[in-house]
Amino acid sequence: MTLKIRNRFLIGLFVLFVLHGVFNVAFFVYEALNAKVGLPVNAIRPFYIFAKMLPVAFPAVVACAIFFMLYVCVCTLAVYLMFEKTQAIEISYFSGFLIGCCFEGTRLLICVKDFLPSSWFLLFMARIVLTGRILCPMSLLFAAILRENEQRQNFERNFLIMLIVSAFLGLVLPMNSLEFSTTCTILCGYRGILIIYIIVVVLATALTLFMHYNQSKSNSSALILASYVLMVIGYLILCNADNYFCLTVGVAMFSSGSMGYLKGLHSSYLWK
Repeated sequence: MTLKIRNRFLIGLFVLFVLHGVFNVAFFVYEALNAKVGLPVNAIRPFYIFAKMLPVAFPAVVACAIFFMLYVCVCTLAVYLMFEKTQAIEISYFSGFLIGCCFEGTRLLICVKDFLPSSWFLLFMARIVLTGRILCPMSLLFAAILRENEQRQNFERNFLIMLIVSAFLGLVLPMNSLEFSTTCTILCGYRGILIIYIIVVVLATALTLFMHYNQSKSNSSALILASYVLMVIGYLILCNADNYFCLTVGVAMFSSGSMGYLKGLHSSYLWK
């Protein structure tokens, strides 16, 4: 992918992200004004040991979904401005991460009470969220592993493989329509396998970035590694945030980690 095509691709993504966010928020506000949004009584809380100390707050879940949609718009614009004249292949793969984060905004449509839990619309929206959660860690792994110059000519193929695998797994994994989570999504049938996949991919990416740091011993590599860890932890917190505390901590870690990650990439290319 040439620099000119990549920049046009980022501009196209920015437009799509804005349209996606406007539609989701407008539809949610319309349904909210008619009192048709909320969580079901039997919603399941994910990963909360201190559940009594952190009560469920539906506005925090809504704010989390809106934050993701704002994040992808702002981050895409920042990436375009920072790397407009920089041939950084990691940024091309990072756009896949932004697409996965954008899919989190679909949770606003899942909390509409007009749709039955087993309706095809809710299941399809839940699969979009699941596809995004498969795509996000995979994009960062590809950015870490396939960053060498000899891989530039294979970017289109690798990026297409990444999208196809994520979409395929998101569409074929079974969804349990009886398990509605407090984060406004439907849990998948093989949740344990999904968790193992995310852990393995996240650790593999961290190990790859650590190896890059050991080879270069540069400040930019250290910043990329530290920011990646902070960004991923914030991302995972936000994906499971159903209270104000986790929302605040997740936004702080995710935002600062993302800024550090992009700044580290930008610094690393200043010397190339």
